[in-house]
Amino acid sequence: RQKKPTILLLQRDKEIIPFIHECCRKDAARALERKGVTIKTSADVTRVTENDITINNKETFRTKNVFWTAGVRPQPLKITPPLQTDHNFFPVDQHLQVKNSEDIYALGDCALSFNEHDGKPVPALAQVATKQAKILARNIIHKLNNGPQERFFFKSSGLLISIGRKFAVADLGPGLRFKGFFAWWLWRTVYLMKLIGMRSKLKVAYEWTLNLFFSRDTAQL
Repeated sequence: RQKKPTILLLQRDKEIIPFIHECCRKDAARALERKGVTIKTSADVTRVTENDITINNKETFRTKNVFWTAGVRPQPLKITPPLQTDHNFFPVDQHLQVKNSEDIYALGDCALSFNEHDGKPVPALAQVATKQAKILARNIIHKLNNGPQERFFFKSSGLLISIGRKFAVADLGPGLRFKGFFAWWLWRTVYLMKLIGMRSKLKVAYEWTLNLFFSRDTAQL
């Protein structure tokens, strides 16, 4: 009989999915635990070998498979004076203009900006980049015409996070937080609507429909 794999999820932060509401984080953690996933937070990976992984220079776990998922780090640019942080992000002001520069703008994953109302970093999400793009494009036009710069304020359009098959958590604002199959269906619907081109939408919809009736394919590596 095939042995069921042991899955250990390590998170460097104090909680998983830190940018979503607390109740949604707890729902996501419980869903993962029901699937047999062991979660360890505040776990900084300090050593990885072919046979084990060590966290916080203390605990070591034997494993043959390590999957690292992390955000992106922008490429460094040789600019004098330097405009990037130690992690190569470009700090920007409320107009998305790189600080200590005159004609350089940044958005998306390479930009580091903060919300004015709470001082927290703006999350590196696709909805942030698309909203920034509209403001940035107008600001470039305004700058070329000596017009006033527009300020960027991030207001979340809602967050949908899939936690495996037929389960997701939804954080659409106060009073609109829920979980389960409907959240998962809504996540798939929004994802499908945002795909570009009818061919891509039909292809994905076809694959998803098949997945409703058949189990996942497996592969031996």
